[in-house]
Amino acid sequence: MKIKRVKEIGFSLFETFTFATKIIDMNSITSFIGTLLLVLFSSLSFGQSCNCVENFNWMVKTFEENDAGFQYVLDKKGKDYYEDYKKRLTAKLNDTLTPKTCMKLMGEYTSFFRGGHIQVGWNRSFTEFAEQTVKKATSKLFGKNYSEKEILKIIGKKKKSHFLEGIWLFPEWNTKFGVLQNENNPNNFSFYKLAYDVDFENIDIIFDVDYDSTQKSYLLNNLYHLIKGDKLTLDTLRNTLSYYRKGIEHFFVKLPDNTNVTQTLSSTYNFFTNTKPYFEKLTPQTLYLRIPSFRYENKVIIDSILKQNEALIKSVPNLIIDIRNGTGGSDDSYGGLIPFIQTNTTYSTGQQYYATELNSKGYEFYANMIQDSLSKRFCTEIAKKMRDNLGKMIDVDYSEFFVQDTITKLELIKSEYPKQVAIICNKNNGSTDEAFLMEARQSKKVKIFGCTTGGMLDISNLNCINSPDGNLNFCYGMTKSYRIPNFCIDDVGVQPDIYFQGLVPEVEWVDEVVKYLEN
Repeated sequence: MKIKRVKEIGFSLFETFTFATKIIDMNSITSFIGTLLLVLFSSLSFGQSCNCVENFNWMVKTFEENDAGFQYVLDKKGKDYYEDYKKRLTAKLNDTLTPKTCMKLMGEYTSFFRGGHIQVGWNRSFTEFAEQTVKKATSKLFGKNYSEKEILKIIGKKKKSHFLEGIWLFPEWNTKFGVLQNENNPNNFSFYKLAYDVDFENIDIIFDVDYDSTQKSYLLNNLYHLIKGDKLTLDTLRNTLSYYRKGIEHFFVKLPDNTNVTQTLSSTYNFFTNTKPYFEKLTPQTLYLRIPSFRYENKVIIDSILKQNEALIKSVPNLIIDIRNGTGGSDDSYGGLIPFIQTNTTYSTGQQYYATELNSKGYEFYANMIQDSLSKRFCTEIAKKMRDNLGKMIDVDYSEFFVQDTITKLELIKSEYPKQVAIICNKNNGSTDEAFLMEARQSKKVKIFGCTTGGMLDISNLNCINSPDGNLNFCYGMTKSYRIPNFCIDDVGVQPDIYFQGLVPEVEWVDEVVKYLEN
């Protein structure tokens, strides 16, 4: 078997943020927050300036010279159209812009090419300074910013607290909220943001929720979007809140009260809060493997789980592999799964590498991160071949179309179980998650459940670098799939075999899959 190509080793941290923020409509921030931020950031010292013109021009030059998908989009949309688009953006640039506005222009530039595998953001050293500045001002607007301990202390003093009061997690934003009931209005609840990715829209109170006694439902008033009237559905059995927006379901999950030692962790809680892969037996006929991320560091955990439970997996008819809300990662991380689910020869499409000096350094960085000796040597060879072919698209690992025989026919016969494999995915899966789905779905025993994935696979293998001033971090793709243009995944996604989104509440997807497999 040939060495599998290494994909997105350095991608997971940035991609997680990208998926989480896809649901945020930056244009819908309230006008007074925008005014506040303008005042705040216009007063930043020159030492913390975002250097918008300089950083924008650096990003554009870096992208044009190194991204593997740049020329493809240029050919498709036209050079004149691109130059006009870029000219209109640069006309808006000046160094007096707020970091938020500057970042918006950079986002407009990257969106011209694709939705994923191209990210730009301020480095933490810069954002921490700005975040602290905004935090002080927003707390004055919205009231006291409680800590998690303070919220739990307030609730603990009550004889009987409302179900909504407590600590909640909003997984899509990787954000933790504390919820308190309004002392003067028992039908109103405030969601205080406690833990979050650093951003410029740091608002201490981010949601208000009102109970509508007439409709007997909870209505979400989102200060972040100016959304009013979204109906929140409560599932006290699963300790979840959910609401639909534009056909997509979003979740809050209540974290257990640590003071209640008798409280058990539900499977829903485990799913949304556990960042490491885990395995459990759901029924005598069905096993469940949860993989929250294919990051390279999870490869050891995944392989260990498979080794420890190999006999069980080969003795139970059904296996569920749940990869929802994934972060991408490395193909190596799912390699150990393939022998358990493959039934036949797998057909794959190769990729080309764009050879530049910067991309060569990117693969040297990959090689230094990877522990596996074969993959390390493979990345080193790519770096060398790039330097020998600067300015060209090159083939390294595979031809345009190739066949993979991961396991022998004899091993296939021996491994009769699992007979049915269900893979659950959602809109937050992309990159390596999609590579896994594309390979796994060719097995005669595999079906995919859930909804269409994020669509970010054709231009891949990110190289993430800092701007010369150190304030900006920019990620672009170094490889281009031969699927382009006839079988694109970017901005399209991978379709499930059985579609659940909007038809079945997401907290019930696993239960629904169990019913499908066992009935």
